[in-house]
Amino acid sequence: RFRQSAFLRQPMVAAVGGRSPPLIPPLAAFAFFWSHVALFHTLPPLLRSGWRSNLYAIPLTVLSLSCLAFPSLFRGTLLLFWVVVNLSFLLARGSVSNHILMELCMCAAVITSIVASAIGTAREGQEAKTQYYLGRCLRKQLGALYIISAIHKMNTGFFDPQKSCSSQIIAITTIQLLPKSLVKFAIPGQLTYTAPLMGLLIEIVMGLGLLSTRSDVLRITTVIAQAFHVMLALPLPPSSFYPFSALCLLAFIPIHAEAFSKALQNHWREAVCIFALMCPLMYYWG
Repeated sequence: RFRQSAFLRQPMVAAVGGRSPPLIPPLAAFAFFWSHVALFHTLPPLLRSGWRSNLYAIPLTVLSLSCLAFPSLFRGTLLLFWVVVNLSFLLARGSVSNHILMELCMCAAVITSIVASAIGTAREGQEAKTQYYLGRCLRKQLGALYIISAIHKMNTGFFDPQKSCSSQIIAITTIQLLPKSLVKFAIPGQLTYTAPLMGLLIEIVMGLGLLSTRSDVLRITTVIAQAFHVMLALPLPPSSFYPFSALCLLAFIPIHAEAFSKALQNHWREAVCIFALMCPLMYYWG
């Protein structure tokens, strides 16, 4: 069950010439994508107000930038240290968005997984065990999140297309991303009226699917969840749900560890550009 995979046994190296693309350890990829989300919290106050009035943001900023540059180092003790610093920052600054509670739970999941894997396990097997514990913990967290969110939406206000966030997301995304001449054809009334019901059903399916023990159900649920969160991330700032969606998407890395590592093996440079540079800058300047 905790057998060390090839991704954990081989070092992460840069692709040069005819050499193979880099092998991305799952925990390193998890830390890389999470660190860029952390920069959403630290860079805006540092760039707007200066470092003198935001000293508490400097340690997390430095560590997150280091993780973007050297992700393969953030897989054990250094990952634990980064998470503790991130947790301290979130508690010190307080809630700045509605996804902060979820991020606090993710911090707790990582700390618990690393500590639990260190008990009675040889050092060379700790990373695989951490990855296993973290994947199981995040599956339950996401499953509970989607089910609770679905239950919360079971009210008459949510099914009103004038108030429902599902209808608003579809309308905002279409208006922002399509030419004005196409907007009236892209938002038919039936779509905005059925969006609340579809959003509710999708969250129920995702919640139950993540709690399922069948691997095929989990794979289908993962595809649905990825499409769902990409859709939430499409609106431009200030209507963007990008930080929340990014957290949910990166939580699937430990759940499908080797599958994500193989995907990143051939698209690491694109991931660096998209997630580490373009999205945070767009979110800040928006």
